[in-house]
Amino acid sequence: MRRFAPSGDRLQTAYGGKGAAWESKAAVRRSVRAYVALCAYDRVVGARVIKKREDSARQKKEALTVWMIVAAVCIPVLLASVLMVADMRVDLSELHPSRELADAGAALIGWPDLESDDGRPVEIEHAAWHTRARLKMMGYMMDGYRPAADGVQVRMFILMPEAGVILHPAHRIPNEMVEVWLRRPVLFKFRDLVWVSGTLQATGNNPRGEMALYALKDAESETADQRDITRWFGPPRR
Repeated sequence: MRRFAPSGDRLQTAYGGKGAAWESKAAVRRSVRAYVALCAYDRVVGARVIKKREDSARQKKEALTVWMIVAAVCIPVLLASVLMVADMRVDLSELHPSRELADAGAALIGWPDLESDDGRPVEIEHAAWHTRARLKMMGYMMDGYRPAADGVQVRMFILMPEAGVILHPAHRIPNEMVEVWLRRPVLFKFRDLVWVSGTLQATGNNPRGEMALYALKDAESETADQRDITRWFGPPRR
């Protein structure tokens, strides 16, 4: 008697399609197990990202370029700031004398004494100190109306309450400038702190111009010490 092997259609008919369903479920289970195993491996080892050498070299070059730009911008600014701070001098424009001179014939005045209460240039003949034979002031030795080199002898220089900084010259305000006409020549030293004494006069120059409104005639000059500022001057009394 001949026996015939049942075909797939006959098996599917005989078992009601259970064989195909079983195979599908088994494939799903295998996929799930593989995914779970892969996730566990990633948690332990970590996903590895493969980068090309060209990408890494390009990123390093871009980072180096950015740092070079930052350095080129920031370093000069930082250096200029340090130089300006190191070069700053005390501003004398708001300081008043805190004591009187031992010489009764001389008066010590500060830069605010050259300005009236309403902000206008003071009229010397109406000032409380105009009767004194000589006046003494402190300020910074600055160029006259023509530039002068350090170390040369000069007969006139401009006295100012501020010296400016290396990158920003001092403002030349007429009522904050005094022409110092010396008895004898002295060595010029730009922005040097000095004492000057002499007879104060008005120059008659235009208050809106660029020339000093005051002149110290028959003057003498000597180098001042930085400690003289706090020794002889202070803020206005209230």
